[in-house]
Amino acid sequence: MIVQYRRVGRRFCPPITRKWWAEKRCPPYKAEKQIIMQTREIELILSSITNGRIYFPTTDAKFFPADSFGDRTREGHKGNPVTFKAGSFMFTDHIRISSGIRFSPKCYFKKYLVSVGAKPSDILKVTRTSEREYLIEHFPL
Repeated sequence: MIVQYRRVGRRFCPPITRKWWAEKRCPPYKAEKQIIMQTREIELILSSITNGRIYFPTTDAKFFPADSFGDRTREGHKGNPVTFKAGSFMFTDHIRISSGIRFSPKCYFKKYLVSVGAKPSDILKVTRTSEREYLIEHFPL
């Protein structure tokens, strides 16, 4: 590497480069760990209970693995399955994109919602226990 020196007074000094200036002004760059959501609280609505679905807003897409999303149709793309444990029930399926503003697991949670006596405005707490496993807890109001 060839470095050009410039004369400053009677001394020759190396030029100040952007890299040198960045190292002096800022600490060394360190890759930050990706923050992954661990819990999500969802308020139940009447259609969630009657249809047996848990609807997540699209802003929660990082809550699930990227390869778990699939199509709504039977012939379309199917994502890799994730497992939901809710009480004594266990549901395994991929996540379907319902619309532009929400998505939901493909499996039906109606058995669980009926067993706990879920009502509109109750809270479901969904906790990520591992990369592909989630725990669902019901909190009545």
